[in-house]
Amino acid sequence: MSDVFPLITTILPTFRRPHLLRRALRSVLAQTYPHFRVCIYDNASGDETAAVVAATAKGDSRVQYHCHPENLGVVGNFLYAMERVATPFFSFLCDDDVLLPDFYEYAMGGFQKFPEAGFSALATIAIHPRDRIAVVGSRGWQNGIYPPPEGLRRMLELLPPMLTGVVFRRELIDQLGLFDAEVGSVGDIDYMYRAAAHFPIAISLQPGALWLAHDASITVQRSLAGVWPGWLKIIQNFAKDDQIPSELKDLATHILTQWLKETLYLDCGLRAIMAGRCAEAQRSAEILKQHFREEKKSATLRRLARIQLAFPPLRRLISLALAGRRKMRRIWDRGHRQQRVLYRQYEKYLDLE
Repeated sequence: MSDVFPLITTILPTFRRPHLLRRALRSVLAQTYPHFRVCIYDNASGDETAAVVAATAKGDSRVQYHCHPENLGVVGNFLYAMERVATPFFSFLCDDDVLLPDFYEYAMGGFQKFPEAGFSALATIAIHPRDRIAVVGSRGWQNGIYPPPEGLRRMLELLPPMLTGVVFRRELIDQLGLFDAEVGSVGDIDYMYRAAAHFPIAISLQPGALWLAHDASITVQRSLAGVWPGWLKIIQNFAKDDQIPSELKDLATHILTQWLKETLYLDCGLRAIMAGRCAEAQRSAEILKQHFREEKKSATLRRLARIQLAFPPLRRLISLALAGRRKMRRIWDRGHRQQRVLYRQYEKYLDLE
């Protein structure tokens, strides 16, 4: 494959997950579309990551490995990689996710059909802990091209595509810059919002990737660190963009502010208390009061946090009750049975041995 001219750069950031990295890398090398190169950016793991890459790539010249002398942080590693993209297209693959074999073939087909598109997005199969699985990036969307700002409007009203299922044009970096470092861990969502505000976007309902969540991830926990102040900065970025129509700015501000307040109250507040993260819940209460004037919700969180700290056994009882409720719902819920069928369609890609 050394004589194949690369059109796509696969950015593969990694840190101390060599076994998962092996699976992710194999999923790229198994692509039916051959015109890519894989750039692995090791965030100073200090383990067997380099050896795993060498053994998995087996001399494939499309694979390039770089290990930072010190850890740049998750965002810093992404920015370092974006600055070095030299191909016409690029995509991101986290080390715990998987590309389906025809991902690039379908994504590049989107660019061939719609050459004006800033990015080409496929649906992503999101697999969560406790056997929950869903197709993200398909509900409400249709195959085709969405010109600006219609693509942005749809992303606000529905859900944006997942980063794992998106291929970007290199031109976006020239015109939009890199991910906003101040947005933090949700910089990819902010970037897709900004891209859809200025470029047409191509959407395909064809699944192209597997996104694997786990209990420790910020996305699953909906911890405060993954929500605040990143989402506030996303809202502020809309306000600063003079090329977005004012009515769309207002819509974005309303939708994202409502979502942010609900997430601060439910996920960073109530669920944090049930998980024993009372300090996080108290900080969420403070944000709700100071930034959004949500006095009642703030008071409720503070009160529940104090009760939890005074009577820790209550959390155990509540958690057991919720776990039993979830188990019964899985047994009887028809949707869960459908999820199991969907899971069986894709579980063969989870090992790749």
